[in-house]
Amino acid sequence: MMIDRARVAAAVPNYVLGEDLGAGAFGLVLRAEHRRMRRPSAIKVMRARDAGGEWIDFAAEARLLGSLDHPHVVRVYDYVEDDDLRLVVMELLGGGTLSRRRSRLTPEQACAVGLAVAAALSHTHDHNVLHRDVKGDNILFAADGTVKVVDFGIARVFEGAATTASKVVGTPMHMAPEQIERGRLGPATDLYALGSVLYRLLTGRPPFDPRQPLHVLWHQQLSAPPPPMPGVAGPVAEVVLHALAKDPAARPPDAVTFATALAHAATEAYGAGWTVRAGLPLHLDDAVRRAAEGTSLGGVRSPGAAIPEAVIPAGDEPPAAIGGAVAVRRDAAADGADSDHGDDGGEDRGVGATRKLAQGGKPDLWDGAEPTAQGLARLRGTLGPDHPDTLAAANSLAVRLSARGDHRAARALDEDTLARRGRVLGPDHPDTLTSAHNLAVDLAELGDQAAARDLYRETLARRRRVLGPDHPDTLGTANNLGIVLGALGDHLAACELGEDTLIRRRRVLGESHPDSLTSAYNLAVRLSALGDHEAACELGEDTFTRRGAVLGPGHPDTVKSAYNLAVYLGRLGRYPRAREIGADVLASRLRALGPEHPETREVEEALQWWVDQEAAGG
Repeated sequence: MMIDRARVAAAVPNYVLGEDLGAGAFGLVLRAEHRRMRRPSAIKVMRARDAGGEWIDFAAEARLLGSLDHPHVVRVYDYVEDDDLRLVVMELLGGGTLSRRRSRLTPEQACAVGLAVAAALSHTHDHNVLHRDVKGDNILFAADGTVKVVDFGIARVFEGAATTASKVVGTPMHMAPEQIERGRLGPATDLYALGSVLYRLLTGRPPFDPRQPLHVLWHQQLSAPPPPMPGVAGPVAEVVLHALAKDPAARPPDAVTFATALAHAATEAYGAGWTVRAGLPLHLDDAVRRAAEGTSLGGVRSPGAAIPEAVIPAGDEPPAAIGGAVAVRRDAAADGADSDHGDDGGEDRGVGATRKLAQGGKPDLWDGAEPTAQGLARLRGTLGPDHPDTLAAANSLAVRLSARGDHRAARALDEDTLARRGRVLGPDHPDTLTSAHNLAVDLAELGDQAAARDLYRETLARRRRVLGPDHPDTLGTANNLGIVLGALGDHLAACELGEDTLIRRRRVLGESHPDSLTSAYNLAVRLSALGDHEAACELGEDTFTRRGAVLGPGHPDTVKSAYNLAVYLGRLGRYPRAREIGADVLASRLRALGPEHPETREVEEALQWWVDQEAAGG
């Protein structure tokens, strides 16, 4: 579609036009920015006449779409008519399309996308709007990863249960039989398209080959059952194939029913906490959320896949250690298996107040006492706020605050310390990089994973340049970055970084060094998240054996490795061995934590899950 940009600019004088963003069903899309509000926007430009010269009435539907208000539906800001042009001003989405991301999504992420799109369709269907063209190009991501359904250019307002199609519209490979036959369309029509999209996300191919002649494709869609979904978890495949039923009455009756079934199936297939591991923001109906977070088989929660340990800040003094592993540790998530982070407190130390003053022959500024805000205030008054010893003391206090769980206070102190160290010492000084690493820890603990990722990336690049790629501090930042990438759902990038970190740590420190075992443990977590449970199991077995030899069989890190190994075995259907190892883990947690501790109950539920699965035939 060719347009006169001057005409468009005159029609929307409050916007500055940018580059073309692409073409949709009825027009093309331009980047724009509101002149006064500086709000980035997208402007869809459409012709008011169709190919046959007939006028298209966009106004009523544009007003209706503008009234839609849901986190998973693109927001419409304005609608403008200018002679034969129709312009829709909407939210700008910077995360790309599902089509471009499709090959990089994990099964958990694919199901999360399905829940988000179903939530959007539920909202639009409640407002009597059918999309009629649900496909990968019309599912976009906001900058924070939120899934948004877009391009309602061929949407249709319907009354009651259905509307009749006057002509064939949509994307052929995702069209429901009733769309092809110009029959009665309803919510089940959009659910068929969503099922087709999910089929392709999970298997890597659409149900029927779109490269064949159109009449052959449509004949198959009208009469042939969709092929099985090899490699896809059975419960999930069953839900997707249900949505692809030929008869609309045989599909789920509405989007909430479909989403609830998908949420239950994903929990059964991937374990509790799968939505957290997917890393995509979700805004769901309460019933769907309960299904995604709830129980399966007899009310027993399935054991989750492995999850990384929480990030530990870099201290100015070595934290207390037990058997060579850092005792100060928080887990990133409560469900499923864990993953290691704890060693970073020991390996990522800056030039501390105690160590610095010892080198200078001065007494310990803290006099052996716990760092306090009052003590830091005295140092600032005595030495000045920018003195290196004052900044080292501030860093030490922030570490203690973080260890106590006061991450907001730690973040404020780390931000101030980072700014001062950067100004006094320079951005590449090791102490400045320690503060940057620690601030990223705070951001991750406070839930701002994207900001933590960006700061870790910058810090890792600087540490590689200043300290070298094999320096323990560099590898500590790489370890933490991998965990944050996993939390954001980028399991492939996390896995690649984890492999590199493991290779370097093994080469520098040895295969059985606690830090090397941490990297091995975390890499197994990422492999499992990518669905390679066999490789995860092999690496998990080796890590469990080595930790037992180095740390002892009862050490908490060894016990955690045992639990993760049991989870991987369960994922592979090797329930007897999973139960055997799980029983040992339960005994250890009963001794160390007691029967009421959440981690003890977690193992009890996992054991019951494996028993039920084995009894049901796997």
